[in-house]
Amino acid sequence: MDGTRPRVAIVIGGGGAPRFEAAVADWMTRLAHTATGLEAATIDLAAACLPVDPPPSGSQAPNADGVDGAADTRPCSVRDLAPWLAEADAFVVVTAEYHHGAPGPLKTAVDWFDAEWWAKPVGFCSYGERTGGAHATRQLREVFAGAHAVPVRDAVDLRSPDASLLPEAGPAAEGMLGQLDWWARALRLARDRCPRTF
Repeated sequence: MDGTRPRVAIVIGGGGAPRFEAAVADWMTRLAHTATGLEAATIDLAAACLPVDPPPSGSQAPNADGVDGAADTRPCSVRDLAPWLAEADAFVVVTAEYHHGAPGPLKTAVDWFDAEWWAKPVGFCSYGERTGGAHATRQLREVFAGAHAVPVRDAVDLRSPDASLLPEAGPAAEGMLGQLDWWARALRLARDRCPRTF
């Protein structure tokens, strides 16, 4: 491992309150810098204009770079976003909860990528009126595990899309970011030493 600080991508899942999600991403970015020293950048999936429909296979991104040496035949918007995800060592997904789950476009976005998620830790910051988005987080844990990512144990659940309440969630966010930092370093070392065989 080269010893550089892990890079975390704060991924705005979209489908919720755009201004609030942007405020959460900014807050999480500041915490990443101050609490753990992680390098952080924001990726807004809504701005990426990804396909509405999932990939044809429905289970794995087709012909992504680095998979069996095949050419990347994914749509242009997917290919454009891929390097931004690939350079991250970890992710924090910011998402709303609808009907006890994550927004459909976020799930579809996850499905369009494969190697970009592989063996990288993922944390979640969700929001929803009754459960703080806990159902969305639970669903996304399974989705990312299916993409061979590593969901960390702790998450941030916000009960109201009110940016003035974010400081109250600071301890939970710092705990999650600390776990991301550890896992990002450990998994980066593992990826460097043990090339993917599956």
